[in-house]
Amino acid sequence: MGVGVRRIAADETLQWYARFTGSLNHETLAISHDEQNLYFATSLSTLTVIQVDANTGSCTNRLQFSSVRGMSVYTQVHPMTDNLGFYVVGSITSSPYTTRFC
Repeated sequence: MGVGVRRIAADETLQWYARFTGSLNHETLAISHDEQNLYFATSLSTLTVIQVDANTGSCTNRLQFSSVRGMSVYTQVHPMTDNLGFYVVGSITSSPYTTRFC
């Protein structure tokens, strides 16, 4: 997928927010999973951070940041090959696409 598997702590959220607003591409949007997973997805005006339990697939936390300006991001969620979670991919597009994660 182009990104390593890693656990992202809550205090890293703003660093990832800065990364998303600075540069959006396929690889920064593809987040893999660990024991507890954080999935990042962007929409036209909101960056959403979703934490999912890898065993149950249920949402345990959701954070949102508004005003991601000037960006329309197409996002998709795909199941992991081991069926323990999902990953997010996306690219810049002129049409926003919303996906329900949980």
